[in-house]
Amino acid sequence: MTSSKPQPPLSVIEYPWLHSKSPPRTSTPSLISSLISKYTVSRATKRVTALLPGTSKPLPILISTFLTSAIQTLLKHESSPHIAPALKARFTAGADALTRKGFTPKVSLTSNTYSVGLQSIKVTYGPPSSTPGYTHQKWGQSVWLRVPSAQTQFESTEQQRGILKTAVSQGCSVQVEAVVEGGFEYSVTDQKGEAVLNDTRKIVNVVVESSHSSEWKSDQDVQFVLTDVDGLMKGNQ
Repeated sequence: MTSSKPQPPLSVIEYPWLHSKSPPRTSTPSLISSLISKYTVSRATKRVTALLPGTSKPLPILISTFLTSAIQTLLKHESSPHIAPALKARFTAGADALTRKGFTPKVSLTSNTYSVGLQSIKVTYGPPSSTPGYTHQKWGQSVWLRVPSAQTQFESTEQQRGILKTAVSQGCSVQVEAVVEGGFEYSVTDQKGEAVLNDTRKIVNVVVESSHSSEWKSDQDVQFVLTDVDGLMKGNQ
């Protein structure tokens, strides 16, 4: 829902929060892709569940609990180890740019409850991504490996199994694409405190990544970071 006031300057609309009338930043998956995604998410969820501690909450609940806090922190432009620096910088820069022009942006959560649906899960085995000399390889619908760059080509099934076994023993990280459904209100006010833009949305797409670990002993060990909102950072990855 948009305000009946005249259309605000383009600079106001360019705040990183996606306007309900704006085209999506990422393509909509086809029906076949959606069906395949549901199947792979189901299998990947079981894989991740096996990695989590036996006393852990189900993955969707862990993600949901994390997102409730992380999204609010991001929208307040506050720093947090649970918000990717590049993502936080984009929102902060947008807010600062509007402030210099005399506008104040604000995004509020308007629902008491939010549902989170997992759209895709990627499990990456191997050493941390910062480890030099490794290549990121896709080994399945939801499985990736970080393998030594000198071993990206293998000549036998035995060698392939050895590479997989070594990568699994080095730990893993998890990336989750999810849809958060609830209520979000985006408003922009001028120097007089009058609203020049008022927009509402029910669905937000996010990407969450876990910390790398060789063993998660408790829920507290599973540290998540919010890395993208509505495909804002897609071109930077």
